[in-house]
Amino acid sequence: MWELLARIGSILRADIENKINLRIVTDLKDVFYGLKTADELIEMLHEKRYLPEMNYEGWYVGIPVPNEETAFAVQSVNVLYTALSNGNTELASDVADVIQALPEKRFLSDKVSVDAFNSIYIGTVNNKWKEKILPDLMVIRK
Repeated sequence: MWELLARIGSILRADIENKINLRIVTDLKDVFYGLKTADELIEMLHEKRYLPEMNYEGWYVGIPVPNEETAFAVQSVNVLYTALSNGNTELASDVADVIQALPEKRFLSDKVSVDAFNSIYIGTVNNKWKEKILPDLMVIRK
């Protein structure tokens, strides 16, 4: 699921003004809340031929969002949903940039990597919008 979140960020960022983005984010929210499966979301992307140059086959979604990162994942998707619903593509683009740059799950246990991501990506967005839009990633203790 962590990998899917990062890939969705890339999809959204590639064409942030595309009207289907709101549906993608709505379906992603539904996945987080257990109303849809990740496979249903991927199938929708494939059926709609959204960004046909992307190969949706073989996307592995079995890795769940780490418990420590649930707040970040849910908050970022909620911000995306609200921004796209309100037509704020600038904010949606900023959040999609953060999501597409998510570190691989194995780097979430490295404090230096997590701190760098928080400073470079999350801090930049929060500073730009002058509010804490996104929570910091947490270091996952092994």
